[in-house]
Amino acid sequence: MVATALGVNMHVYWAGLVADLWRQGDKSLEWLLKEAMAGEVFNAGHSERGNDLPALLSTAKAERVEGGFRFTGHKMFGSLAPVWTRYGLHALWADAEGGPKIVHAFMPRDTKGHRIVETWDTMGMRSDDVVLEGAFANSSSSTSCRPGHGATAAGETMTGRQRPPRLRPRFPA
Repeated sequence: MVATALGVNMHVYWAGLVADLWRQGDKSLEWLLKEAMAGEVFNAGHSERGNDLPALLSTAKAERVEGGFRFTGHKMFGSLAPVWTRYGLHALWADAEGGPKIVHAFMPRDTKGHRIVETWDTMGMRSDDVVLEGAFANSSSSTSCRPGHGATAAGETMTGRQRPPRLRPRFPA
């Protein structure tokens, strides 16, 4: 039952985020809403070992190529791995003009250059990994490029300093 809730969350948060943007006037991702309504299943590929700031930093690499980006890296916690049809991912574009950037993109399931590694463990609530081995996402599905938030071209974080501490919520006493 918990696995179902996790899977639904991985799909609904994409649709919810894009719906919020749409209501605020940003129609650039309207295609995602239309595909979700047509039955496509979106999954979130943001979790990575050694990355405490998913979606803001990445251990995966993005390389600009003609028509889009190629991605390499290892994503984990793919709760919808058996059924997703669109994989939302992000990676570090180290040699972007103006400095490193995080590229967010979506790739269809039939994209070449990725594989799913079955790591599901129901007791530990782990889920399957997605290994990106040069997977291509075209420019129209590469939704945004954001500053790398302290990433260096080598992919290290917080140049000259230790990694930032984990963010923890503060609750009133």
